[in-house]
Amino acid sequence: EKHKSKSFWKSYIDTLPRTLDLPMFWTAEELSVLKGTSSFASAIQHQINTLMQYFRIRQELMAKGTTQELASFTYEEYRWAVGIIMSRQNFVPVDDKPQICLIPLWDMLNHDEGEVSTFYNKEEDVTQSFAMRNFAKGDQLFIYYGERPNSMFVLYQGFYFPRN
Repeated sequence: EKHKSKSFWKSYIDTLPRTLDLPMFWTAEELSVLKGTSSFASAIQHQINTLMQYFRIRQELMAKGTTQELASFTYEEYRWAVGIIMSRQNFVPVDDKPQICLIPLWDMLNHDEGEVSTFYNKEEDVTQSFAMRNFAKGDQLFIYYGERPNSMFVLYQGFYFPRN
């Protein structure tokens, strides 16, 4: 979708960050700062899994003879897409089953202490998010990502929350 100029999703995809500071993108030297933490082995495993998934999908595309798709299906592009999903995924019920999705704008809000203020409204078939506190015009908006240890924040969102 990222490379399709007429894609319905192109304008949204173009707003997403081009680089992500997640351990799955870090060098071996950068990963060394996680040694001795519960995140170290998981970060290495994410890198390995992402590379293995890429090769598996690439082999399937090659077997189908889809050369046009292969040209834009690089490891860098695939890894970027995995990082976007990992750092921004949400579960929304679709036909009463939770489905991983991205929610434009909402997925760009940063984390702060508070209470979960986003809910799925089944009657209206929409996801609703309410402000945790009053915000003035021009303020950065925050949401509460939920109860998570810093090891999860580092792996999936790329930050350490000091008040956690």
